[in-house]
Amino acid sequence: MALNTYAALQTAILNTLNRPELTTDVVDWITLAEATIRRRLRRSTTRGTLTFVTGNFSKALPATVSEVRSLAPQASLSAGSMTIGGPPLARGTMDQVQEIWSQHKTTGLPRVYAVVDGSVYLAPAPSDLYLAYDMVSYDALVSVASDTPLLVEAPDLYLYGACLESAPFLQHDERIPVWQERFDRAIAELNEKRQNEEFGASLSRSRLPMNFG
Repeated sequence: MALNTYAALQTAILNTLNRPELTTDVVDWITLAEATIRRRLRRSTTRGTLTFVTGNFSKALPATVSEVRSLAPQASLSAGSMTIGGPPLARGTMDQVQEIWSQHKTTGLPRVYAVVDGSVYLAPAPSDLYLAYDMVSYDALVSVASDTPLLVEAPDLYLYGACLESAPFLQHDERIPVWQERFDRAIAELNEKRQNEEFGASLSRSRLPMNFG
């Protein structure tokens, strides 16, 4: 049986555990496995636009975004004329953003951004010239119950993740190391694949720390 639908995944889990009657519990195990996958799996990158409103220094991220990788203004000033594109903003903490707010009361070209509770904060606050930003972000994991591309790509990730979550409920503690090893291996292989897709075989370049004082 192909593991390419939510229903097929549930059947495969129950067959693997030899507990076909636990049709309600298997949904909870998949949900718990997805929570761990969200925390540990490196997601694919997507390019998009994040647009701020005049007078606002914060913007809520779309639900499809799990993490911001880079943010760069679509407009910049060069030699007194408007050109397209600008250097990426530095990623900072909320403390650094608030420090810049206290030092620069006026709006202008933001230098730093921070992400807190699903929203992006810019400092200084953007002026009318700098409301649109090119954003590279990591995709949020969509529930396998409604969308299955990751299931098709890596059915073992969901199968072993759900079996791992079932072990305490079924008092199968002796199976935990087996499910854990296979789940960890699936996570590691997918993360390596995402790393190679994003950066190629070479290591990503390290960046020197920045001084915001």
